[in-house]
Amino acid sequence: MKLTKFLCGTALASSSLFSVAKAHATPIHDQKTDSIEIKNDTIPLQQNDTIISLADSISSDSLILARKEANYANAEKLMFYLIANYEGFKSQAYRLSYIQNGKRVREKFYTYNLGNTITAEGNKVKSTDRITSTDESYDCYDAFMKTSTPQNPVPLKDAMMLSLPIDKMEDFEIAVMAEIGYNYGPGLLVNKKTKQPTGFAKLASTYFNDRTPENLDKFGKSFLAHCTANGKKLSSLEERRKISLSILKGDIIIYVNDSVFSELPPEKQSKAVNLKTNILGVLNGSHGNNDIIQKRLESGRYACGSGDSIQHAIDTDLNKRQRYIQKGKTPASKPNLTQYMRQKKIAQR
Repeated sequence: MKLTKFLCGTALASSSLFSVAKAHATPIHDQKTDSIEIKNDTIPLQQNDTIISLADSISSDSLILARKEANYANAEKLMFYLIANYEGFKSQAYRLSYIQNGKRVREKFYTYNLGNTITAEGNKVKSTDRITSTDESYDCYDAFMKTSTPQNPVPLKDAMMLSLPIDKMEDFEIAVMAEIGYNYGPGLLVNKKTKQPTGFAKLASTYFNDRTPENLDKFGKSFLAHCTANGKKLSSLEERRKISLSILKGDIIIYVNDSVFSELPPEKQSKAVNLKTNILGVLNGSHGNNDIIQKRLESGRYACGSGDSIQHAIDTDLNKRQRYIQKGKTPASKPNLTQYMRQKKIAQR
């Protein structure tokens, strides 16, 4: 949504606020994640020979929504890389198979990218579909964030905007909430029938509004409790929640922009992880322990030669496929129920 909607028809083409409106027109590599602030400073506007202020021309609710849009735009790149880090990536379209009632069951639909079953254009993924660039991957992810489906009538972005105080949240907090919503489905934040915030979203909002230890404890318990699928607790999801909670507490600091790292004090730099320049999966298996992550990074195991973890995953996936073709083979699927539930969760994408 462009911020121009909130300016009561007044043209402010030179205002810095309009940089937010152009975010989606810029390739993901070129987007800046520096903080965008919307202030109530007086900006002279000539209207009927009367000088009015920006605060006077925008209602309180519209100003809050504008701040939410700005904060969401600032956090988009971090959201994308955090979700990719957890979900993993597949350039090739594939169908998962798993064991059900002692029999192997194969999905009828195809999946690719970050567990997506719909393309950026809104079509069902076909067997021949491929993701060949980071921008394509982002477009597909972004389409899921903003598109409603019968399973998810409220898109995840809308659910976040409706149920969370995004105007008061930091980039990493928005990214973590986007990740759990992506993992569990928008219904975790907004009731599909009533379109009202859920109990979980209310606990989150209470914490993000004041960040007291007491409210963090309540929200943290609810956050860790959401690690089940079909009534079964999954260790992979429990691990995922522990890592995300460590990010919320500041025990692990995530970033994708070097300027963010340079502004951190030394004691926090030792906790920082660049999700863009380190291979996808650097967080997985760390149990929320930053020492484990840092040892991985020091060993060089997760260094990303291409400088972009998504592109590295794309290149690896495509090269792997090419090697199989050269050998006259096709890549074997690896049926795994845990992997299936981790990628599909409760809300199929």
